[in-house]
Amino acid sequence: PPGDPNHGHRAFAYRVSIENVGNTTCRVLGRHWMMRDSSGVGEVVPHGSPGIVGYTPLLRPGQRFVYGSGTLLDCDEGSMWGSLQCEELAPPEGEADVDYEEMPHGSGVAFEAEIGAFMLRAA
Repeated sequence: PPGDPNHGHRAFAYRVSIENVGNTTCRVLGRHWMMRDSSGVGEVVPHGSPGIVGYTPLLRPGQRFVYGSGTLLDCDEGSMWGSLQCEELAPPEGEADVDYEEMPHGSGVAFEAEIGAFMLRAA
């Protein structure tokens, strides 16, 4: 009904799968999302927003992290794109047996993993 803050909003669920296809261990530290409905109205999750659904996943070569989330848009369709802020972790020189979970966040080599646009459509 008019006056309801959710009037006209459509809820969209999405699922993201992140896979480490490299040969070193990486950690996802943050994210950046841009969402836009078909009328051009947008919303932004700022660059560097911490973690993903409360996690900073550690991904060894070949490992995958899958998560689901959602957003509200005022139209029946829209699009979403963004990036993940990550770090590549390497054992300290001379150390072969490293517990990557114990390495402090920010101790690796930073890189950005771009996520291409995908469509959001109401069923």
